[in-house]
Amino acid sequence: MSRMTSTTTLVTGSVDSVAANLKAEEAAAQNPKPRRLTQYIAAVSATLGAFALGNVIGWSSPASGRLQGDTSEVDFDVSASEFAWVGSLLTIGAAASTFPAGILVERVGRKQTMFWTALPFIFGWALILFASGVEMLYAGRLITGFCGGVFSVACNLYVGEIAEKEIRGALGTLFQLMVVVGIEFVFVLGAFISLTALNAVCLSVPVIFGFLFFWMPETPQFHLKMKRREEAHRALQWFRGGADCEFELREMQQNSESQRSVPVTRMLDTLAARRALMVSIGLMACQQLSGINAVVFYTEDLFKAAGSSLESRYSVIVVGAVQLVATVAALLVIDRLGRRLLMSASQAAMAACTLFLGVYLYFREVDELSVSGLGWLPILLICIYFVAFSLGAGPIPWLMLGELFPAEIKGSASALSACINWLIAFLVTRFYGDLVSWLNGSSTFWIFTILLLAGLAFVHFFVPETRGKSLDDIQDILASKNSAHNNLTQFSPNSIALSKKEQHHTVDMQQRF
Repeated sequence: MSRMTSTTTLVTGSVDSVAANLKAEEAAAQNPKPRRLTQYIAAVSATLGAFALGNVIGWSSPASGRLQGDTSEVDFDVSASEFAWVGSLLTIGAAASTFPAGILVERVGRKQTMFWTALPFIFGWALILFASGVEMLYAGRLITGFCGGVFSVACNLYVGEIAEKEIRGALGTLFQLMVVVGIEFVFVLGAFISLTALNAVCLSVPVIFGFLFFWMPETPQFHLKMKRREEAHRALQWFRGGADCEFELREMQQNSESQRSVPVTRMLDTLAARRALMVSIGLMACQQLSGINAVVFYTEDLFKAAGSSLESRYSVIVVGAVQLVATVAALLVIDRLGRRLLMSASQAAMAACTLFLGVYLYFREVDELSVSGLGWLPILLICIYFVAFSLGAGPIPWLMLGELFPAEIKGSASALSACINWLIAFLVTRFYGDLVSWLNGSSTFWIFTILLLAGLAFVHFFVPETRGKSLDDIQDILASKNSAHNNLTQFSPNSIALSKKEQHHTVDMQQRF
């Protein structure tokens, strides 16, 4: 009798819980759709840090001709070898920053990590602005790269946690968009103003970021992690435009209570965590091994070979504009077409472009006259390549960085993925020229073609679709077998409807008791 009573009590408790959840879902469904303007405001404010990172990345192009040779605008000499280090030190700084950033986002929060990073960012640009020797340039580039790396970790986590699942893709793409806008901004200004003025403008960007981002709330997930439910409720209500968000907060709280931070050595304890780490690192490798730096390196040369009358400083503006338009297009379609489709199409299109660029360069290396009438072809291929990169391989790895990881390893795992991204970027940037010298331009591009096809296979077999799914749903997908192929149907409307039928059936059974 006692066993029957206890069993009945357990069934009653679970049924009551199911009924309460159904009631909360129905109440949430009756509420008006939350306003999303505040989410966009917060995301744009946060991604001003990405804009500042774009300034750091793009600075090398207009600075190269103004720090070397007869056109130098500084009072000290910068050799070609020294400038190569000036250009690549930002990637070393960014790689070095990722693990401290991973610790800080878990200890002091996503917002505070980004906000206080503005101070060393300003200091780094001040070193570049007032540089009296190449050593100050080294230090300034290292510090600004470090700060940019912090934003690459913290900003994606912040945006991923404040956004509703219906617009998480669009808001997540803002990071890459703002990086591209920041690069293009420096390209355009650098073509018309002095290097000193350009440095001063770049210094002002983290100042503006700090002023605007100061007013933004911390993410509700971090407040819950710190056991601050009231602050979490206020933050979530602000992000949802004042709409009732109690049910959503309760779901977040249940998820937060079931998870706790774990040390780096335990990041691989669960199947979901192992798959998330593999997918994230794989996507970062796909991005940096796509040949993007090689195409950028050859852009100026191929414009000249095509007989273009544009100066080099204007040709990079044209290419940057193409990339900017394509990134805006990615923002508009990423929540409609999905991550897997865009990433696969991006890898395939870039593979075709590098293949034909390699063919063009091969004939040019053998006999330059044989391709004298085809100068338009490499320019077309470059533009297609940048469009493809901006639609997939550019934004998606950073977007999915904020989607894939469970809460207990999000900081440390995101830091590891970002660190690998920046280390590969350093290797490609620093040693690409040596590879061309050892082989040649055509063979180097064919190597990138092979790497892109390998990346396409990786996306097909291992990368899950996360479009329209909650962060909890994504963890369920990663924890299931054959996650990359089952994810498209695992949370279909039919399966959700079936789940609710089962819940109603359980309630009916309780009523019969």
